[in-house]
Amino acid sequence: YLDNDQIEDAMKSFERAIALDPKSSLGYIGRGLAFGKKGEFKPALENMSKAKGLDPGIEANIGMIRLLSIQRAKGWVSDAESEFKAAQKKDPNSARLHYFMGTAYKAALDFDKAATMFKAVLEMNKEFTGEANAEWSLIQKVQRAAPGTETGKKIALIDKIDRADIAALFDQEMNL
Repeated sequence: YLDNDQIEDAMKSFERAIALDPKSSLGYIGRGLAFGKKGEFKPALENMSKAKGLDPGIEANIGMIRLLSIQRAKGWVSDAESEFKAAQKKDPNSARLHYFMGTAYKAALDFDKAATMFKAVLEMNKEFTGEANAEWSLIQKVQRAAPGTETGKKIALIDKIDRADIAALFDQEMNL
């Protein structure tokens, strides 16, 4: 439900998971991400904090990277990198961890670091290989286009652009 932006259905499922097992870190992670997608970051961060207290593994770190990528508050990339480093100490060969850090770098428009993460997922050849391959292909296309401005980078990630996107691109790229 969460991946399909069915937030209310996702929230009900996570509530049910927590009701069945109050120590379910995945329930709190999911609920935190659902709150984040709704733009309610205070309860999102509270749920992630609770999950981190319950999760001895890396799932809470991954959840936090995903939440930070949604929120994009000041300093979010360095916070995501800290979460990545903490999780990497526990499981350095997690394809899932590298994939979501790659999506974070992509959201930050840092295409070189994103490509490195997606390539690492492909080299691990475990999970998320299809998704990482698609993301890496997109990143390579953007890098070949070599947009010079942040607006150009954002537009390069859009599948289909309209007149307003073209106008913004010309304005920024040509310094009009």
